[in-house]
Amino acid sequence: MKNVLYKEGIKAEDCCFVGDEFTYLTDGIRGSDAYMITEATKNGTFIDVSENPWKLPDEVRNIGGGVSAFKEFLSSVL
Repeated sequence: MKNVLYKEGIKAEDCCFVGDEFTYLTDGIRGSDAYMITEATKNGTFIDVSENPWKLPDEVRNIGGGVSAFKEFLSSVL
């Protein structure tokens, strides 16, 4: 955020963070993508494309669909 986006005047609330590992792997252990949710990024939009039924952090919305959904999402916004 500091090295790329802030220099361009882009705020976290203007960003969308997409991944497939936001889910909790077990109670209290977050998936690797959940580490993108930080104090600096917390106002961004977080989308999980996994088809995994596990619990997600409250900030994350699941759209499912796996890699194909991720590609479709990127195509729709580019």
